[in-house]
Amino acid sequence: MKKRSANALIVDAKPAITAYFFYVSDPHLLAAAIQKIALDAVSKYMGGLWVGGTAQLSETSLEFIPNKMNLALNTGSLFIKVPLLDIVSVNVSKGILTNIICINTESGTFKIRCFSASAFAEDIKAARNSLV
Repeated sequence: MKKRSANALIVDAKPAITAYFFYVSDPHLLAAAIQKIALDAVSKYMGGLWVGGTAQLSETSLEFIPNKMNLALNTGSLFIKVPLLDIVSVNVSKGILTNIICINTESGTFKIRCFSASAFAEDIKAARNSLV
């Protein structure tokens, strides 16, 4: 099994209600409302939220497991499991600090970003090809 610390773009991830008030130490609800509007705008623009965690590649699947902080601060389908046989293609695109791996399946695209993304993408392709 290969693992990488990674962020996954989770389409239906939303900040938990309590997360809006996490950084607000006094009752200024306006600051929390502005934070919510900003997070919603970023989520809409990016097509979801980038959630931190671990990407695990096994002999049969690629999984994303969110870290404890992101489990506490976000809601949605945060755990992702993609069977390797469902993968149609794997591409790497440029990112600002880390590159982005696009895992394409018949039902959609799953994106993760991590350091050494090109090498991890090759590992995913090799694991997928070993099954066919």
